[in-house]
Amino acid sequence: MDQFDVLLNTNKNSNKDVPFLIILQSDPMNLLATRIVAPIRETSKYFDQILTKLHISITINNINYTIFISELAAIPTNVIGDKILNASYLREECTNALDLLFTGF
Repeated sequence: MDQFDVLLNTNKNSNKDVPFLIILQSDPMNLLATRIVAPIRETSKYFDQILTKLHISITINNINYTIFISELAAIPTNVIGDKILNASYLREECTNALDLLFTGF
């Protein structure tokens, strides 16, 4: 599991609303038993809640989704689903959104 991997959400209580998760934790921290992730939701269902610099657009299987950086969570590695893709091409947008979340800039 690498930084910016997009994974299936295996939690039956939330995977209808949040079908995917993205790992935001840096790779050197892979020795930990958890990963810091952000939920990925279908954009059309949450369009009115999207903040441009804090929520990042991503397309998965030709469907528009949004990464909700504002809703970070730590989840155990043993409940993480299969990798769908790596979104390292969104590194700058994710880092900027994290900076905004934590520092206000």
